[in-house]
Amino acid sequence: MSRAAYPPAQPFPGLELLDIPGIGPEDVLPDGSSGVVFGLADGRVLRRAAGAEITVLAQTRGRPLGMEWLADGRLVVCDAMQGLLAVDPNRADQTAEVLCDHVDGQRLVFCNNPSVAPDGAIWFTTSSAHYGLDGVARDIVENTRSGQLIRLTPGGAPDVMMDGLGFANGVVFVPGPEGDRILVAATAEAAIHTLWLSGPRSGKREIFADHLPSMPDNLSLGTDGLIWVGCPSRAEQSLAVIHRLPRPIRWGIAQIASRMGAEARSFVGTMAFDPSGRMVHRFEATDPAFRSVTGVREEDGVVWMGSLDCPSIGRFPTPTSQRKG
Repeated sequence: MSRAAYPPAQPFPGLELLDIPGIGPEDVLPDGSSGVVFGLADGRVLRRAAGAEITVLAQTRGRPLGMEWLADGRLVVCDAMQGLLAVDPNRADQTAEVLCDHVDGQRLVFCNNPSVAPDGAIWFTTSSAHYGLDGVARDIVENTRSGQLIRLTPGGAPDVMMDGLGFANGVVFVPGPEGDRILVAATAEAAIHTLWLSGPRSGKREIFADHLPSMPDNLSLGTDGLIWVGCPSRAEQSLAVIHRLPRPIRWGIAQIASRMGAEARSFVGTMAFDPSGRMVHRFEATDPAFRSVTGVREEDGVVWMGSLDCPSIGRFPTPTSQRKG
């Protein structure tokens, strides 16, 4: 699909910012009690209760990014520096357990985002085999295509299920009448891929959405049945041209990285798709007080948004919930 075929962006319907004691709630995970869990740049994993009370759940000693609930009440956390972790909210010493930090004998360079399937398997991404969190722009401009989608089954070893992804990012398990599937965002490609897990297309890899108007980050399945996408910046159309250049030339191009950085300092964006791949919502704004949206979650008519580098969490009501109210 061409970018022109997507619906025009709409303003956020009542964006509210909630202050938090730290920087960079990259992902936001509702706790089922009108509160939200998130990780910060200093390694802490926190819970903000409905009444704004803050509780420290863990200290990963790294950089916690995407997270999901496990069936036993623990959190699975992708830490960009430490790998795939499990956090027990009731553990007194606030330490995290390492579930996976090596795949095929190689240490994970950039563990990014997880999703938990009903069978207990944890699907997660490693964004790059070359750069860590401080090299996001370099990996995207160079187009290393070293991102992977990995599956960790209970009691098993990690298996690479997809590779060659352009900065693999958000992951979400999506059940459906045609079969279960995993969606994975490829930020450098401005695209979302599908891997079918069951049904007549089991094992097939497809494109769910491409030529996106904004760079896709974390993915989540809302209680509204929509797939929500965090968007830290608008898609840079010149990337497609740069990606066709020889890698040494791509490596030397710095202008694109600086433009992406300037954009992320003010851009606020999120999208939502129905299971067929039709874009249902596209919200954008320019707000230097809240920017670089990475994580986004919808629960019961409220959309929560996280940011890679802001001291706050965003939330807004979905248009459907506004009409019901």
